Formats: sequence, C-alpha cells, structure tokens
Amino acid sequence: MPNVDVTFGDMHIHNVPTNIRDFVGGTEFAGNSIFVFDVADLCIAHLSHLHHTLTPEHLAELGPVDILLAPLDGTWTLSHEDMIEVIEEIRPALIIPMHYFNQSILSAFLAKTGERYPVRTNDGPGVVLSRPDLPKRPEILVLPGH
Repeated sequence: MPNVDVTFGDMHIHNVPTNIRDFVGGTEFAGNSIFVFDVADLCIAHLSHLHHTLTPEHLAELGPVDILLAPLDGTWTLSHEDMIEVIEEIRPALIIPMHYFNQSILSAFLAKTGERYPVRTNDGPGVVLSRPDLPKRPEILVLPGH
C-alpha cells in the first residue's frame, strides 16, 4: 500500500499502513490503510479493513482522533473484543459503526460495550458534526443503514 499524504482544498488526508491476513493464513504487510482526514478542525479516522490491534507506532501516526469509523463485522476484520481495545486506545469522542452487515451484529457489539459508551442514533439522511458538537465523553453514533 503506498503512503498517502495529500491536501485537497482545506482537507488533509494521510494513511497509516496496517497489515491484513491473506487467504492462506499469513500476513500481507501494509495491505490495509487507516485513512485519516483532517478537515473543519476535526480529525476523522476510517479504520478500513483492520485485522489487528494497533501498535504504539500506529497510534503515534494517527495522533488525536475525534471521530472514528469502526468496522464491526467481528469476523472479516477484528473481533468485537479487539475492536473495543482499539477504540479504547484511540479514545475518539465519537465512534461511528460501519461494516456490520445486519442489526444482530451491531446489537452484539453494543451489548459487549455495555454501559461503556452511550449510544445515540440518527435516522435522518445525514449528520452535521463540528468540534463544539462533539460529546464530552466518548459515545457511539449509529447512522441509518441501507
């Protein structure tokens, strides 16, 4: 995976390479990227197809993250327990679940987080986020699926 470091208008985008499992049980080094978007005074990280917990070096490359897009399928990416570990290491203000395929997978993840993170839903067609609107303690924002 090539390194990405580009500025487009007022948005800066860079990647943090991570590894993925290959189809024969090995590791494809730098086969995945966490994409980091710095825009409108917010840092948004998209974990992509993350297959492992993060090292201190990964966390340093990420820097402070405000909004985390977290894959929750629990099978093709990380287990729910490992994803919770990643979330706790990153400590974003807002966690947006993605890549969970059906409501039962999302419900299983939310059950595992217990009372750790408040959950709110947004049933509208979109959401507007800004630094003053970020929660004071981490919470999960569930967006409508298609």
